[in-house]
Amino acid sequence: MVAFVKRMSTLALQSQHNATLESLGIIKQVIQLGKAAHVLLDTDCTGDGHYQVEIEEPDYCNAHCTALYELVALQRHYHSVVRQLAKNIAYTTPTSGEGSLTTEIAKLSPEELYKEYDPSGVVFKPAVPIPKKTSVKKAPANYSMSSKLEEYVNTVDVENLFADGHVDFYEACKNT
Repeated sequence: MVAFVKRMSTLALQSQHNATLESLGIIKQVIQLGKAAHVLLDTDCTGDGHYQVEIEEPDYCNAHCTALYELVALQRHYHSVVRQLAKNIAYTTPTSGEGSLTTEIAKLSPEELYKEYDPSGVVFKPAVPIPKKTSVKKAPANYSMSSKLEEYVNTVDVENLFADGHVDFYEACKNT
């Protein structure tokens, strides 16, 4: 079961938002129904070996030696509901408080999440908010040098500064 949850979370990173929501819904149900998958939410836990995703047989891939690191990336997803659901799973599916879901989302099954947020109708749900207008700050005209520095640069004898092939800043400053 642990390997299945880990592979579903990896799949969620590579899917459209509706398929990601369905995958997260399945992961949430598995974590709520069985305590075996809770080991994936513990980042301090260590196991015997390394997780090997390329092994086809889930029993031998050492899924209990890893964590659901995909939830961190999914909490920064472009879709707000994916962010909420990933945070809910990362917080071990609380029903209230920080990380809890709204009742409309919490009561949906994985299949309903897939259908409800399907982008095939060319409608983004929830609607994308209009970005705030920002103004570009203009830099001052002479921002690179202060007047004293500019005056000093104009007084330095550049021809003699590089006379012998190297720069002697002490000598250049002493002569001015």
